[in-house]
Amino acid sequence: MTTMQQLDEFSRFAKQLVEREGEQLPLDAIFDRWHQEAFRDDDLARIQASAEDYGQGERGVPLDTFLAEFDARRISEQNQ
Repeated sequence: MTTMQQLDEFSRFAKQLVEREGEQLPLDAIFDRWHQEAFRDDDLARIQASAEDYGQGERGVPLDTFLAEFDARRISEQNQ
């Protein structure tokens, strides 16, 4: 989906929401609700994929290990 399509969808959603619930809603609350609805299927797919990985024994890496490796890669790339 292009950025313009997303903007059009958000605009339609925001107008409908304001018509239903009034103009007192802050813009960030409108955006949060649009994002939750617009990306619900994507979020569900990610959760299902993670649950499958977990079921197959995938446990990831501890955060401190990930951050150390991430920093090392970033520093290495900066030095190249």
